Amino acid sequence: MWALGLLILTLLYLAAAGLLARLLPTVAKIVFCLIALGVPISLPYWYLFYPSFGEFERLCASDDRRVVKHTKKLDFLYSQSCYGAFHHSKDRAFKGYECEYWPRTQPRLSAGEVHYFRFTRGRNWGTAICQSECANRGYYHGWEDYCLAECFDGTEISEPSFKYEPVQSVTSIVDGRLVRTRTAIVNDNLGEMVVSNEYTYFPYGDGFARVLGMSSGSAPTLTCERKANTYGLEFLEPNSGQ
Repeated sequence: MWALGLLILTLLYLAAAGLLARLLPTVAKIVFCLIALGVPISLPYWYLFYPSFGEFERLCASDDRRVVKHTKKLDFLYSQSCYGAFHHSKDRAFKGYECEYWPRTQPRLSAGEVHYFRFTRGRNWGTAICQSECANRGYYHGWEDYCLAECFDGTEISEPSFKYEPVQSVTSIVDGRLVRTRTAIVNDNLGEMVVSNEYTYFPYGDGFARVLGMSSGSAPTLTCERKANTYGLEFLEPNSGQ
């Protein structure tokens, strides 16, 4: 519906420009027509010259897109997802990993109930099948059924040895044009461990330009070409000697 309205406005603009051109002398008519056609053709690229776009490019290229404020040495790496914990720890010298896990053999008592488990390499870990299954299976391709169940030993724990959570906030830097999404990884005792910044730019604004998004209902956006790796866990380090 919005797209139809935009088309109607464009046709009205061209019709009005055509009528006005008829009232002008030949030379002026040519200049006017060039300008009238040049405006809608060049309009999509005007944002390249806006100061707000220059600020967007500067912020995307800045060195503080991701800042590690604190590191922590651990025996066991925690992540909410068991596959994520395994993935981030498999090539690093942790004793194992911890995650939220619900044993399928136990009935779920309530929707909000959470169980934590600590996983260490089991007696089958060194076998060829475990090495193959753990290396090649993704989360949605049976990793939990084969790798986690057959190659690791799990022990239920009351809480992870070092727990953290992401906290996200969105701030407008240039109203209707430039937005910052700040993600901090926070531990209750150490505070912010890592801070990452992503930037979103609205080349045509965040108002009427939503018609350009058609069925999505949102205005076109640009994001930084280089991403900030918001959820990397390099700030968690294995204890020495492991």
